[in-house]
This record gives sequence, structure tokens and C-alpha cells, in this order.
Amino acid sequence: MKPANDSLWARIHDSLLLRKDQPVITFLGGRTGDVTYDGRTLLERVTEIGSRLREFEFRNRGPLGILSSSQEAQSLHFLAALSVGFPPAILTPPNRKIHPKYYASMMASVTQQCQFSAIISDQLIEHLGVTILETWTLQILRSQESPRTVDLSDGAFLQFSSGTTGMKRGVLIDDASALLQLATYANALHISNEDVVVGWLPLYHDMGLIADLVLPLTQGLHTVMISPLDWVSSPVVYFDAITRYRGSISWHPNFAFSFLADRIPNLSPKRIDLRSLRCLVNCSEPVTSDSQNRFLTRFSSHGLRTDVFCGCYAMAETVFALTHGKSNDPGYFDYLGPIPNSQIRGSFPLISVGKPLPGVTIEIVDDKKQILPDRHLGEIRVRSPYSFRSYYNNPEAAAQVITEHGYYTGDVGYFSLGSLFVTGRKKEMLIVAGINVWPQDLEHLCYQVEGIHAGRAVAFGTFDHETQTDRIFVLAESDAPPVSHQNIQTTIRQRILASFQISNFEVHIMPPGWLTKSSSGKIARLQNRDRWLLERAL
Repeated sequence: MKPANDSLWARIHDSLLLRKDQPVITFLGGRTGDVTYDGRTLLERVTEIGSRLREFEFRNRGPLGILSSSQEAQSLHFLAALSVGFPPAILTPPNRKIHPKYYASMMASVTQQCQFSAIISDQLIEHLGVTILETWTLQILRSQESPRTVDLSDGAFLQFSSGTTGMKRGVLIDDASALLQLATYANALHISNEDVVVGWLPLYHDMGLIADLVLPLTQGLHTVMISPLDWVSSPVVYFDAITRYRGSISWHPNFAFSFLADRIPNLSPKRIDLRSLRCLVNCSEPVTSDSQNRFLTRFSSHGLRTDVFCGCYAMAETVFALTHGKSNDPGYFDYLGPIPNSQIRGSFPLISVGKPLPGVTIEIVDDKKQILPDRHLGEIRVRSPYSFRSYYNNPEAAAQVITEHGYYTGDVGYFSLGSLFVTGRKKEMLIVAGINVWPQDLEHLCYQVEGIHAGRAVAFGTFDHETQTDRIFVLAESDAPPVSHQNIQTTIRQRILASFQISNFEVHIMPPGWLTKSSSGKIARLQNRDRWLLERAL
């Protein structure tokens, strides 16, 4: 049966028909090796799974949770659920990077809030409060919760906010919002059917779901997916994929560029060929010039273009992208910073995430919700044609951030020459003896120290009753020999003292794997703070 013309699935369906004999998705390094689907094969597989979904009489029409560590399984079942009208939600599978206690708490909150009709899974997680219904392809687990009262009639799929400062919140994306966002962003990227997306991002995070799966399929592109765990353990597979498939577009959080520059050994230019890359999108974290410069320096001999970087400000609450910019745009670099400048970055410029997409309004406001002029630091407020209306089954949380003036993101930034600069999170700012300090600035200093890997440091503060101000703790993982830890610790401390006029802080070197990350791969500051304070108290 042909799907309704105005649905997200209809757009994907028609795109697959146009590419029925061409590759549309390649999954690298699966259980049976690399797997490539052309449009015809993918439609057949999705139709088969969708027909099995129809066999079950669920309590209502969704949402349908998908819990698997396989990107192939996640993608196939996501598309199958779309095809039969169950709003799918890809859930975070357990892995060694997520602390078990934090994972259990997060998943319990998500399942209770979403009240899934069922969860499709290849894993039995007891604390989810579900029971096995029947086994096929993946296990189908039926929810024991009471029926929901939320209207799902126009919901295409459910995705989640990243959850670095609290529990994940569901955002129900409707067909019209998804299609408008995808078309607008694809136009800004100058997408063509010759483009190939190569990505390693998890599909349970909005950046991976939209950039590596939904956008390529709706726009008729070939997308090549690498397991996030494979990327972390052997990041050279990413460059091999770019070279082999002539990848042209790829999305990364800022830390990934430093990570790749540090982790890839010296390889022959014949092994890695990056000439096909035209757009590396730096997204989901405040952008730093240091991270991008290290990447450019490291891989320039492999044909990497000097103007390859693109900026993007995106969030689950607006489907995905709100801005786009290129590294050769006027105003992309800013050496002056905001007014007043509470951030000390030496000679490194701040880097823009681009200009608002057509139809998007972004404003910088102060604590009184008044709009601020250029170069003044404040909270980022957004309005767009594809902004969410409420958090799923959580109107109380939505009421705290949505007004008639727009969505208050909790992010902090400023405008200069029409370009947006994102500097951090409002709630995470540390105030030490009257000095404003962003934790990511402290973490950034750690990454410049030999022996500390990018993305493996965390800074947080607790109130010090003796000094009556915040005391800062900086925890940095290192796999260097223990005999060198004292030197690393001293170097970090000296860099902090040289960059910030603060003295009330401690630096500690942690063993590899100690730090907790959120399900989206970001450092979970609150969870790491709680764990650190608990262990110190024991």
C-alpha cells in the first residue's frame, strides 16, 4: 500500500524507489561483516518487518521503543515502525561507557515517562518493567504501564534531548516539522544526489538519527554507518570509509576532531584520501578553533580542504539544525569575544556555528528576558517553524522553557555580524570569588596537555562553606604511566592558574574509563560530580 503523500515515510519510500538499484545504506563491521542495502532490498526488508509488527495487537499505536546495540537493527526497525504508523523511538543500549547505575536510572525514567506500547529488543533488561511477548528478529516486549492519554495521531517519531544536565526528555516529531526541517537544512548544505554521508554517531541521539539516517534517506543519498564503539576503539575505520566510499559530508561533536588528530597514527597518503570531503559539520558542543586546527594540521597532507568545516547549532527540540555556516564565511572567526568577556582563550578565536536558517529566529536575552545587542552574552532563545510544542508526557518540563516568545534553550552565546557563537550552558557556569568560569574552558585546557585525551576531562563546582564560594574540581583521565601523573597534574594546574584568576580548585588524574558519559557521548558533569563526591565521602 502506497503511504500518504504528506508523511515522512512517504518521502523516504519514494526516495528509495528512485534508488532501487543504487546503494542507500552501508553498515560497516556488523556481525556478518559489511552490509549494503540498495533501495529495493531495503524496502523489502522494511516491509517484511512492518508486516510482522502488524500481527501484534498493541494497546494503542505507539510509540514503539527500539533497544539494540546494532545500528542495522535500529535502522531497519525504525523504518518499519514508520511504515506502519507506530512512532518509533531508538533507545540507548547499555555499554561500558555509561555507568550502570546511571543507565538504570535513565532508562527507568524514560520508560515510565514514554509508556511504550512495546519495546523491540535484542537484550533483556530486567529493570525496564516489560515482559517478553514473542521472539522474532528482535524480541518484542510489551509495556505494563497504563494506556497514555497523549495524542499521537500526527507523530512521526520520538527522539530525546541529550540529557547531559538531567534525565532525557522525549520530543515527539510530526511529519510536517520533520519534512520542513530536512528540506531547509538540505538546501543550506547544498545537498546533491552525488553526496555520500559517512558517520559514526549513535542513532539514539538526534544528531546521529537525523544526520546519518533520516536526512540521507529523504534526500536520496548513500549513507555509510560505523558503530560508535568501533569508531572509539579503532578510529582509522572512519578515514578508511571516507576513502573507500568517497565520503563528502560528515557530522561530529567538537571533541571528535581533537580525538581523531591524536589517535590516528602516521599513515601513507595513499591509505587515507580525504579529497572527497567537502563539509565536516562541527555540531552539538561549543566549537573551538584548537580542535579544528589540530585536525587540519594533522590531515592536510591527505588532501583535506582548508575550508571543509561547517558550523551548526542543533537540538532535538527543533528536529535538528537551526543554523548553518562555512569556515570561509565572513564573521566565522571572532577574536574579540563577548562583552563583558568572562572567557579567557588566549590567542585562539571563537568560532561561529553559522547564521540562522530561513524561518528561524534566534535571540540573545538577559535574565529579565530582554533582547541583548551584538557581542553581549546571554541565554539563547529560539523560534522556528519546526520547534516542538511540548516534551512528551511531560508538560511541566516544557512549561519551564516555552513561552509565547519562544523556547529558552539554557544555552549561552552571543551574536556578531549576524553569526551565532555558542559558549556553554547557563546552568553550568561556575562563579568562583566573583569570576565567571565555564567548565568546558577548564576541560579545554586539559586537552592541550600531553597524556590527556580530548573528551576525557570534566570540571564541576561545589559550594565551599569555608570560603563561601564555589570550589572547582577538575578530573582528567590519562592512560600515561602513573609515574608521570604528578607532572600532568602540575601542568594542568599551571595552565589554569595562568588563564584564570582563581585559586580555589583541585586537579585529579583519573584512570581510563572512570568518567561517566551521557547516552549521547557527552561528559555527564552532574553524574561525575555526584560520583566523585560520594567516593570522597566514603
